[in-house]
Amino acid sequence: MKRIFFVLTAAMVIFSSCSKSEVSSPIQPSPQKQNEQKTVEEKGEANKNDNKQATKTSVELPKATTLLHIKNNKVSSQNHNVQYQVASNLPLKQGVQYDISITLKASAPASISYSVGNWYPDNFSATIEATEEMKEYTTSFTAVVDGGFVLFQTGSFVGDIWIESVKITHKGSGKIVPLTADEKREVLSNAMDSWISGMMEATDGYVKAWDVVNEALSGGDGDGDGIYDLQSYKNNNNADPTNVSSGVFYWQVYMGDLEYVRTAVASARKHFKGDPKDLKLFINDYNLESNWDNNGKLKSLIKWIQKWESDGITKIDGIGTQMHITCYEDANIQKSMEEHITNMFTLMAETGKLVRVSELDMGYKRGNNQWNGKNLGTSDLTAAEHQKMADFYEFILNEYFRIVPKAQQYGFCQWCLTDAPGPFGSGWRGGEPVGIWTQNFAQRKTVYKGFAQGLAGRKLSESVNQLGDLKTYIDRDKHGDFKFSGALDVNEFHENRNGISDIVAKNFDEIVAGNAMKYASCVNGGGVMNFSRVKQFVLDAKAKNLSIFGHTLAWHSQQQPGYLLGLMSDKEVEDPSGEKVDVVDNYVIYDKLSTDNMWHSNYLDQANNVDYILEIVKK
Repeated sequence: MKRIFFVLTAAMVIFSSCSKSEVSSPIQPSPQKQNEQKTVEEKGEANKNDNKQATKTSVELPKATTLLHIKNNKVSSQNHNVQYQVASNLPLKQGVQYDISITLKASAPASISYSVGNWYPDNFSATIEATEEMKEYTTSFTAVVDGGFVLFQTGSFVGDIWIESVKITHKGSGKIVPLTADEKREVLSNAMDSWISGMMEATDGYVKAWDVVNEALSGGDGDGDGIYDLQSYKNNNNADPTNVSSGVFYWQVYMGDLEYVRTAVASARKHFKGDPKDLKLFINDYNLESNWDNNGKLKSLIKWIQKWESDGITKIDGIGTQMHITCYEDANIQKSMEEHITNMFTLMAETGKLVRVSELDMGYKRGNNQWNGKNLGTSDLTAAEHQKMADFYEFILNEYFRIVPKAQQYGFCQWCLTDAPGPFGSGWRGGEPVGIWTQNFAQRKTVYKGFAQGLAGRKLSESVNQLGDLKTYIDRDKHGDFKFSGALDVNEFHENRNGISDIVAKNFDEIVAGNAMKYASCVNGGGVMNFSRVKQFVLDAKAKNLSIFGHTLAWHSQQQPGYLLGLMSDKEVEDPSGEKVDVVDNYVIYDKLSTDNMWHSNYLDQANNVDYILEIVKK
């Protein structure tokens, strides 16, 4: 979807600094998405009087003699199809608190959505409940990014809107100092605790097992202490920690290698809504079955767990091994992979902790070189190669049940229920034969029988299509509370696309959300949390009598780095005199429209039902 906007003339601005506070408008939709909104408080004349009493000096600017006029002739298919900037090139500073006042009226009562910030992320978003009377609407926000604009979205309103002014007010001493390392650690600890508390509240004790920390370890030992380092910007190809569009934020860089895990564990146990004895917390990571370093990453993870638990308080219940693996044509490579899977389960079992295969899927590679060449696409496999994959799945299940004691058997999660579309139709192993079913659950694959035989611990005489549902083959007497899980998209599950919720309920004990329970799916660029999809997911799972495994509470990927970095931005020193200056930042005087962007004229009268006019009119 193209984003339509007109840039208006830049504002006249006078700036000073201010103290940090929380964002006061708690709803922030992207300019491209429909989201919930919250009404902006109308302060009116009383607000102006309060400001005068609190100010040392006041800057009076002339009332606008022109207005920005927006006339929308019909309802668009999406509110954001009609969007435009009403103030641009704003010199906002990250971490600084502002008041924004917008004076406008409409031809009829209208809910007018707007946001302040950049395309990614917003500083905040809100809604003005406009009337036919010209009024001033005021709210406050703390900038999470520098610069930006004020963006309106009015595609759902038919009629006229007249904007007289946009005014931004800011108080402060102007004396700025950076946060100390301890202050940064504290503010991030609070942010992590708030996030985990919100998730525990949303799941209300129904989700009893979690990946409390995901993918903590790097793949190398940079400091020479004999164990792999934790992941960081430094060992991630020197990734730029200020690149907010990357979605990457390494909590441990600011909170410490030990404290970030201990904080996540403590928060989960503190806020869990069920019986504390039922809560199981896992450390989840990949390449634990690695043959190239003789399970070196797993050995390092075990030592890190010992470090995290050395305070005598932190308790980690289990280890999750992702196992995004490949089945090899070459017998020697395949034998090495199998030997190191056996070794992995042995090492995990020796810890005494719960053992979970957390994200199992499989591709296939021909040739005798483990590192060169691509895995085969689904359509390229022969029947014999499909069978070899089925045998490998069966081997993994058999080794798990053989090595891991009953009391430590948490379960298996198949990460891809169906083959991945591709190569460009899937963000994960596109085009590879990773599923138990073909795309859209059209039919069972050969590996279906491999899973059934592995779960049953015996050979089955039936053909693939004669077999029963997978979870019915688990011997519950031998394997206690073992859970067979599947990962899925929660929207597909909710809508029962291709009968997915019915198929999953028949074949699995437990489900895992692919993305919906991750930080960036629940927390927007302004730090506002929305757990509505999580709550619906819990309701849907309950209706199908399926448990949920929570994925994930603390991770470095799919975060909101702009917001989190903003929490650690420089702070303002209080004015020793106790007097702060109230500066009226800007009235936007509308005298002409910028022609820098011509999307507006190209977008009218097209499929999105867009037909509106932007113009400057005399007051």
